Amino acid sequence: MNKRMKNGAAADRRIAAAVCLAAAVLLLAAALQQPKHKPAEGWVALNGEVEAALAHWDEERAAAAAGEKEGDGAAAKEAKADEKETAGAIAGHVEQAELAGDNERQTEPSSASVPESSYYMGKLDINRASADEFVSLPGIGPAKARAIVEERERSGFFKSADDLLRVRGIGEKILEGLKDSIVVRP
Repeated sequence: MNKRMKNGAAADRRIAAAVCLAAAVLLLAAALQQPKHKPAEGWVALNGEVEAALAHWDEERAAAAAGEKEGDGAAAKEAKADEKETAGAIAGHVEQAELAGDNERQTEPSSASVPESSYYMGKLDINRASADEFVSLPGIGPAKARAIVEERERSGFFKSADDLLRVRGIGEKILEGLKDSIVVRP
């Protein structure tokens, strides 16, 4: 009887192993049937454009160096101007891609990746706007605009739009009218 129990337990283990092996094969087959992942919508691949711009830049730098050796200062100046233009174009493409990607992800980019601007995604950034720019907002006149800038300078950047309530003359009603026109970036 003891031998029969051992044989039965061994058979049970073999059956369990066979079931696990079959399940693993089924999972592997299902994984292989899945479609490949597609890039996220809004993703802009810039590798080709950046490589082309850098190749063009390298060619112009080489031409400028050759021009300098020959004593042609005009060619060198033109090449330097083209370098600045190319660098600006690359930066513009990268900024557009970041902004397009941020529209999809709804996340804030790092402050190093976006230039310091008073406008972000079409909204006025209350942490960077001037008093003149605040006047363009509904319900904000020159006095309130100066008060907002002074409060920001005194207490530091606003952490949320609700922090505008610290400014004298801005209440809930004005704040509600502003929320669609403003953004708060760190």
